[in-house]
Amino acid sequence: SVVATVTVGGDAVMTNAAQFTLYSGITNAAAVTNFGALLTVGGTLTISTNSWLYPVSHPTNGGSPLIRTANLTLLGTNGGISAYGRGFQGGDGNTANGCGPGGAPTGSSTSGGGSHAGVGSVGSYGTSYGTTIYGNSNAPVHAGSGGARTAPSANGGGVIRLEVGKTALLNGMLNANGSIGVAGAGAGGSIYLRCNSLRGSTGILKANGGDCNTAGGAGGGGRIAVYRLTDTTAGLLTVSAEGGAAGFAHLAGGKGSIVWGVQEQKASGSVFFIR
Repeated sequence: SVVATVTVGGDAVMTNAAQFTLYSGITNAAAVTNFGALLTVGGTLTISTNSWLYPVSHPTNGGSPLIRTANLTLLGTNGGISAYGRGFQGGDGNTANGCGPGGAPTGSSTSGGGSHAGVGSVGSYGTSYGTTIYGNSNAPVHAGSGGARTAPSANGGGVIRLEVGKTALLNGMLNANGSIGVAGAGAGGSIYLRCNSLRGSTGILKANGGDCNTAGGAGGGGRIAVYRLTDTTAGLLTVSAEGGAAGFAHLAGGKGSIVWGVQEQKASGSVFFIR
């Protein structure tokens, strides 16, 4: 399949309430190396307050974009990268299941939340949960699954996949939450960040399941993994992958996963080949 590609040779600056949406095509969702769209920035990708970059996963296949940049700068918490509700689509009314590996089944008596790392909870109209939990906690590249019996549909969270060659400065938001559900809510998606240096003091990273304030089930939590070589953010960033809350005293969605790892250091210096 053809991968949509956007390339910026130097710096890219989003400001003055700018919005940019990157749609993914279909991919082999089982392959961690696959992606359905690619944004490459040779210099620094800067996203100002009130400006948003929206990576959108394919609604039924789950193929998702990849963002590669030399540096990433998020300037304010009311701006950044949002994949909120941009994952697998939810079931619409009583006729379609939520999409994705953990999509909740639907019907006249079901209203479960979608699953991902955490299982979606049951609603009051039946005993349906998301079908399974899935994904890799160390390399999260899957979108969250959709909830059931919801019109309009409650989609899972999408994927924020970032390969930053040098410094990631996070004073803004990375949002991969699942959608709030009228009945069953969507599961949280994925945030997967690899960088050399992690900086920032007010950044927010979240891949929570969607809440359901009516009689339906809540979405399960998604997955977050951050790899860095140096880090000055200890205790300063807000990071969450919680299950969504459910109304009517129903159970919340299951918790997701959060992994902090050390980025492998690339070799430097001269390389000599002797033949």
